[in-house]
Parts: sequence; structure tokens; C-alpha cells
Amino acid sequence: MKLNRYYMAPVILFVSLAVLFPAASAACMGTISFSSDPSYAQIYIDGELVGTTSPQAKIDIKGILCGDHVIELTMDGYETYTKEIKVEGGTGYGVSAVMVPLPEETVAVAEPVMQEASTPTAQVPETQATPGMFAVTVIAGIALCAAAFCPRR
Repeated sequence: MKLNRYYMAPVILFVSLAVLFPAASAACMGTISFSSDPSYAQIYIDGELVGTTSPQAKIDIKGILCGDHVIELTMDGYETYTKEIKVEGGTGYGVSAVMVPLPEETVAVAEPVMQEASTPTAQVPETQATPGMFAVTVIAGIALCAAAFCPRR
């Protein structure tokens, strides 16, 4: 069976895009919202500090890779709150922790520290598409299509 070159161009373009942009097809991320009582608890995801709870609003941590994660909220004078979460793509999760005070003899008093929440850098996929990669892919796609559609002499 002979394949028509007009049908091969889109196939070649699709395969080249899939090879050059594996992160676009494989990236699976979710969001976790945090609140605590009392506020100003430090938020850890898989052992990495990612922010501090706020009394004004829930803190959203975006870009969490899909899979199982260990969530910890810590605060001086309170027991560590620990929870395991399975993140699935495009889904938001809420963590609302009620911090339990430590017994009086083990309390170490410190002033709360306010830290802005940010997307954890360790959670960002290692392979990300850049504008330069996009330009190369477009040019390669045009060249492949031109080669497929141009008549040979």
C-alpha cells in the first residue's frame, strides 16, 4: 500500500511536536489550598517549606505534580499536623488544619513569621517548553510540510 504524501505531513508534524514537547503532554498538576487555626503555621509539602497560612484567606499552592504527597503544617507550641494527599490533574484540594497545643512543659514561644506563599520550585516539571523551542517546532513543522507538499522533479 502506497501512502500519499499529503496524508503523511500531519503525521510527521504531530510526531515531531510530541517528541519536542513531552512535558506538555505529560505534565499533570493540581492545586492545594491551606488554612489553619491558629494562623501563621508553616506549610511543608514533601519536606519543602512552601508558605505560611494567613488569617485573611486560604493560601493556594499551585503547580503540585500529580501523585502522593506528605503535607505538614508546623507552628511553635503546637503539634505538627500531617496528612497524606493524592493529587490528580486539574483538581483542587483543601487542607484545613486545627493545630493542637503542646503540653505546657514542652512549649517554646516564638513570634510568628509571615511568609508569602509561592509555587514550590521542586514541584515544577524538569522539562518545560520555552518560546525558543516553540519557534524551532513551528519552523520544523513548516519545513516538513513543505517537503511533503512540494513536488519532486
